[in-house]
This record gives sequence, C-alpha cells and structure tokens, in this order.
Amino acid sequence: ACSAVDQVLESPLPIRVARELYVAAKNDIVSYYTHKHSDGLTGFQTELVGICDQTKEFFKVCLVKAKDTIIFDIDETVLSNLDVVLEENFESKRGTDTNHIFRVAQRCTGIKPMIDLCSWLREKQYKIIFITSRRGWMPGYTESTIANLKREGVAVDAEDGLFLLEQKYAEGPEKISIGAWKKMIRDQLRAK
Repeated sequence: ACSAVDQVLESPLPIRVARELYVAAKNDIVSYYTHKHSDGLTGFQTELVGICDQTKEFFKVCLVKAKDTIIFDIDETVLSNLDVVLEENFESKRGTDTNHIFRVAQRCTGIKPMIDLCSWLREKQYKIIFITSRRGWMPGYTESTIANLKREGVAVDAEDGLFLLEQKYAEGPEKISIGAWKKMIRDQLRAK
C-alpha cells in the first residue's frame, strides 16, 4: 500500500500543476520585460528608471573622493541577454556550450537606464568597475565582452575596470560560487 504522499507524487496532477505554474511564470516574466504600457515603457523599464533616478538623487549629494568606485555586474545589469533567453525558451545552454557562451557575449543589448547611470557616475568622477561571471579564460571572451560593452555605449577600462571569472574559481579544487568570487574581488578592490 502506498502512502497518501506517494499517491499524490505519482499522480499526474502535481506535474500538470507544476507545468501550468511554470508556463504562467514564463508568461509573466516575458510580459514584464516586453509588454509596453501606455507610456511606451515595459514594467521592467519603468521600475529600472525609478531605481536609477533614486540612485542619482543619492549620489548628487555625495562628495567624490579619489578612490571612490562603483561596481556593476554586466549581464542583466548593463547588458541584457533577454533575446537569447526568449530564443531558447528559457532553456539556458550557458554552462554547456562554449560557442553558445561566446555568441551570447557578442550580442547582448544595452540596458539604457543603467548605461546612462554608468555614464552619469563617470561624469561625476567615480571610477566604474565591472565584475562578471563571464568566462575570462576562454579565448576571445574578454575582447568580445569589451567590444559588446563599447558597442552599447559603455566605456570600460580593460586594464583595471573589468574582472571576468577566472578558470581556477569556476572549476577544480579552488571552485567557489559566483557570489563568493564576486565578493572576493570586491574585498580585494577595497583593500587597495
């Protein structure tokens, strides 16, 4: 005899419900990022413009010191992979296909409010640094990332303003989570 839990888990109902919830969530995400409201902006753009405006208000009253630095992520912060995500129907191949990873790095589109914020902060004399989990050890990947940023209007200092994930932290005995790696880089920058 099966327990009630086993019967529920074995029935098609939970799978069907999970599938319906998954489809509904995908549709909500797509709508949030793509459906334009009467003001011509998507829900994402409206929210992001508000956040960027609040950020500018905060930094308007700050006095910039010589070493003041602002750190940004790249993907889904200043560059969007949404076209690729939609093309792949949310089935990411990011970790498995190196040609795919390289192609994504070349075709991301700029997220205008964030690019404008980066430029505005740079004009205020803040140093801008980008930390990304893009694979820095892959041939041509750093150059492709820099070209993608520049094509979308983002000024980047390749010498000390761009940190791509190092292979030793992505694989093998020194492997750490992306969050831990980004924290390690931020801590190193603070120590300078």
